[in-house]
Amino acid sequence: MSINFFSECCCTVSSKKEFGLYDKPNPSKEPAIILEEDKHCWIGIVENIRKRTIKFYAIDHCIDLKKDNGDEAKKCDGLLKFDNNIVFVELKDRRKSRWLQEAIEQLISTIEIFKANHSDASFQIVSAYVCNKKRPQGASSSHINLSERFKDETGIRLYSKQTIII
Repeated sequence: MSINFFSECCCTVSSKKEFGLYDKPNPSKEPAIILEEDKHCWIGIVENIRKRTIKFYAIDHCIDLKKDNGDEAKKCDGLLKFDNNIVFVELKDRRKSRWLQEAIEQLISTIEIFKANHSDASFQIVSAYVCNKKRPQGASSSHINLSERFKDETGIRLYSKQTIII
């Protein structure tokens, strides 16, 4: 059975020049959403230079993703869709030591399942972002190997910074 990553019940939309992505802190089981107000809450920032209509489809706490063995798969917070372009997003609000490695594992797992379920689609996966409010400039240069591994495994470029420019 195919997994629908584009459920309208998991979707928020904006065409503002700048908006935020928000994920309530644990133990919340609510999906991440677009926030146009309350900038102090934004974990990820989207700079929508052309004011396109951008949809954010929540994945974590909205879509049931399973591994082949039936166990719950790791999943990222969601994806941004504009035109036929996809940007996978993981939102973090922490400083703990393994935050980037954990985020990469979530993104890789989600992207693999997405590709398996949308192999015939004409989507162009543009990139993947880890947005960490506590580390807005992203990961240190010592994390280059993780980014290279990500590119090798997915074929997609990984960015680790708070602002997504579309």
